[in-house]
Amino acid sequence: MAQTYTCGLMLYSISVISTVLLSQVPSLAVHRGDNVLLPCSFLPGSGGGYLTWYRLGPNESVPLCILSVYSDGKSEAVYHNGFTQDHIKLHKTNSTCELINVDLSDSGLYYCGKMERYVEFDIATLVKVQGKEDKVLNLYLVCIYRQIKC
Repeated sequence: MAQTYTCGLMLYSISVISTVLLSQVPSLAVHRGDNVLLPCSFLPGSGGGYLTWYRLGPNESVPLCILSVYSDGKSEAVYHNGFTQDHIKLHKTNSTCELINVDLSDSGLYYCGKMERYVEFDIATLVKVQGKEDKVLNLYLVCIYRQIKC
């Protein structure tokens, strides 16, 4: 119950300060099937509180809470919104998040947050997953635009 409340409070805070300058956000271009490490500068066990990871996908208007954990270094992560530890792994030693076997749907803006007395957010990383579907879709759109039979 407390972790659902934590995600809700942090998501509210995100929506209040959601003017992120994407031009300043580091980005990673990856391929389907790759594993991706996402950095987080909040160390586990540093003062307690909750550590939470978020993703804002290309077709999402509100960031999704991926996982949350009490940052005492002992608690297990709780996964939210359909995310599982088979696909997203939290490294407890340094709070990094690993996306395992990425797919096109994993594209988006990822960042961690920490809540103790107040909410803090770390630098976000934009993940762009490239795959065959992108090329096929682009070719199809060019063919439609030019009215060429492909």
